[in-house]
Amino acid sequence: MDDTSPGNAGKEPGYCQKESATGADHYSIYSEIPATPLLVCLFGGLICGIVLSDWLGIPSDHIMMDLLTDLLMFGGTGLLLVLSILRKGSSAAFNLTDVPRDVKWVVWGGLAVLLLLFSVGSVTSVLYPLAILWPNWVEEVLLVEPSYAGLNPGLSGLLRASSVLLSILVAPVIEEAIFRGVLLGRLKRKLGLTRAIIISSLIFGVLHVDMIGGTVFGLVMGCLYLERRNLWVPTSCHALHNGLVLIIDGLASAKGFHFDTASDIVTWGRFGFLGLTAVLPLGMYVRRQSHLWSSDGYTSRANPRRLG
Repeated sequence: MDDTSPGNAGKEPGYCQKESATGADHYSIYSEIPATPLLVCLFGGLICGIVLSDWLGIPSDHIMMDLLTDLLMFGGTGLLLVLSILRKGSSAAFNLTDVPRDVKWVVWGGLAVLLLLFSVGSVTSVLYPLAILWPNWVEEVLLVEPSYAGLNPGLSGLLRASSVLLSILVAPVIEEAIFRGVLLGRLKRKLGLTRAIIISSLIFGVLHVDMIGGTVFGLVMGCLYLERRNLWVPTSCHALHNGLVLIIDGLASAKGFHFDTASDIVTWGRFGFLGLTAVLPLGMYVRRQSHLWSSDGYTSRANPRRLG
């Protein structure tokens, strides 16, 4: 479409209407939303979930604590996000037809697998020395599986289904909207693009148990978002990654393979270090996106428009 067409009147130079193949330009929508209230709500929900569970007498290893915490985190933050978008009058953020058609599933699927492998390696790098030095503490604190004690089979199954839904649908959508859509865009305006993606990734990592893997995950998702300026891209990759985690965990449980003791970590953990090699192709991918880090702004190959 010609930049001088009536539909682009008043737009910044270089702007072009998004074609159906590339999806909606979410950067211009989400970067207008304040990030601080969303982050306060997200981390506040985490703290409130822990405190409320303790007040209600819910054991820290019980599935009800996990679901209560997730409900307060994602429920409250998701509602605030929707209200913020509607307040800006940006109903286009909810348009389900704006999914990019030229989906590179092989590339994004490969990134999801590599991120999973790196996460295994980063978790191993933390647990392995701890399992050698303080095996009892590792078994009592870090290797505790969620308990379904006191729940009938029907309720237990419902809670398991809810946990899966939260992991592959709710968490990816809300986390990508906040950390990539809102926070990255707001920080970019104040600190520049390089600092913005690093800081937003670090904050994303702090929210997760595996902080190292979470930070690297945030960097890769940030590159995906900046490359296409469309949240469906990192959200799809995020959901695929979480789905792979659940599938592998389910298969391992079905085969009776568990990490229940510190000796299991020591015995099998050495193989987990191989996952750290995934940082090489991941680093190459981030390096290939070096055109995103130019000092004079960012130009997407899908939509040549400078971030402003």
